[in-house]
Amino acid sequence: MSIDPKILKRIQKLMSLGSNNDQAHEAEAALKKAAALAEEYGLALSDVDTETGEVSNVKRNSVNLVHSRHNSWALGLAVVVAKCFDCEPIRNAWGRHNGEMIFIGTPTDLEMTIWYYKLIRLKTIRGASSKFDLVKDQKMYGRGVLATMQSRLKNIFKKEQEKIRTPETTALVIVKKDAVDAEVKKQFPKLKTKRSSFRASGSVKAYRQGMKDGANMTLHRGNVEGNSNKQIA
Repeated sequence: MSIDPKILKRIQKLMSLGSNNDQAHEAEAALKKAAALAEEYGLALSDVDTETGEVSNVKRNSVNLVHSRHNSWALGLAVVVAKCFDCEPIRNAWGRHNGEMIFIGTPTDLEMTIWYYKLIRLKTIRGASSKFDLVKDQKMYGRGVLATMQSRLKNIFKKEQEKIRTPETTALVIVKKDAVDAEVKKQFPKLKTKRSSFRASGSVKAYRQGMKDGANMTLHRGNVEGNSNKQIA
């Protein structure tokens, strides 16, 4: 099954409204509506045959990584966003330029994952570059944004959707996850999980600023490419 692009945009608009609203009751209502629409139109089951339970459309897409100075937080961001939308992220250090982040999932999940990943990454780099001169402070700023996004994205989307999910939907989501995992093993049979390490050397001020900006970052549709090569090189 596939989702009407208009419905997808509406869900994203509601998620943005709910995540950037000072009125608690309005924010809560928007997030609940987004979750309800996602469940009603089967966002979690996009590209899954709900009658047979078959997942035949698992694909692979990639995003070029930016300068290695951003890896301390950008790689973690890829994991956070991918997990939110049922995709699997894999870093390919031998891709073009600075390497690439590979995402594996169904087409709709991939669209959501890549768009949010690129949007948050772009805004984080711009914020870090405009507010801090030292690379170590820019790294700490990015870590601050990541710390906020880890809980924020889950609260915006996953938790509300899980509240209203039926046992049948849950079962099919597990089937989809198994299909994605199988595709990962097929394409990367020797893949090993490696824990990333991070040495904190920047200022606490930069980290706190990143957390603050991450909490207030708008997450709505727009141009995620931008012409900001100088800022993200």
